[in-house]
Amino acid sequence: MTYLQDSMRFWSNMGVDGFRLDAVTMLLEEGRSSYFNNPGNPGIVKAFKDVVDQYDNRYLICEVSEGRELYLDVCTAFAYGVQQPLIAGIKKGVVAPEVISFLEDPRRDLMPLALQSHDAYVGDRLTNQFGVNGDANYKVAAAASILVSATPFGYYGEEIGMSNGGTYNDPGIRSPMSWSGEKPAAGFSGAHPYRDPAINFATMNVDAQTGDPSSILEFYRAVYSVRKAHPVLATGTFKLLSKAGDPVLAFSRTDANETVVVAINVSDTVQSVTVDTGVKNGRFGQAFKAPDVAAPPEVSSDKTGQATINLAPKTVQVLVKAR
Repeated sequence: MTYLQDSMRFWSNMGVDGFRLDAVTMLLEEGRSSYFNNPGNPGIVKAFKDVVDQYDNRYLICEVSEGRELYLDVCTAFAYGVQQPLIAGIKKGVVAPEVISFLEDPRRDLMPLALQSHDAYVGDRLTNQFGVNGDANYKVAAAASILVSATPFGYYGEEIGMSNGGTYNDPGIRSPMSWSGEKPAAGFSGAHPYRDPAINFATMNVDAQTGDPSSILEFYRAVYSVRKAHPVLATGTFKLLSKAGDPVLAFSRTDANETVVVAINVSDTVQSVTVDTGVKNGRFGQAFKAPDVAAPPEVSSDKTGQATINLAPKTVQVLVKAR
């Protein structure tokens, strides 16, 4: 343990921003039949956290395939298990009950809602899950993941719609990054890579999507720009404004400076949703909207704080009111 802690100090002194602890469910083995989520595991994680806490602005996150609630006192943990119903609900055009239950958990900000991973148990590449013509679903899933999470995470290639390399397994979802459409390695290398490139590298790559406002890459950049411009999305008080089965996922975050209302239409039809903004007689400006949405520049709340938001199919609005 001392060796590992010293290693963390070394890299922290070098300036790394944080650490991801892999497979913490299997840290402590007590015989061949007792190796999963043993009671001593959180104590080991805490020993790592004690090192990280000695530094400013460092982050520690755990990969927990099952039982993440066992570790939340000592580590943030990916909300694996929530991404599947989120994706399934988006395909059906509704907010899944598992997503609502997750968002109702007061510890939600300790559990980033990541959509993909290098491990196949989390799911296939999003492009493979949503299909060839699934960009609209892909984008609303991305928006939900990024805007809901206090600290969002993305798996490389997710931001360009990379497919798997031809198989749905661990090696298949670990293809080299598709920087360009050039053979043999999609701009990753001049040589043939150890793993085959993504099946769709010829079109879904960084070069092809940069500057294209309709691309997945530019959509990701726009969503992250909104987050950067409005820190309340990371640290503000969270209020859920939707229920299971709704066609719109809506929530607000509030701090001393701003109130932000996020509305994501996961359905295939135009939706009009009335939400409690918590701001009486307020005027909310549009901080983000997809390029093809004819959304009004402002949305107003009434004397009770209610505001009506009109959304085109599969679109996102982020409404901001300065305090």
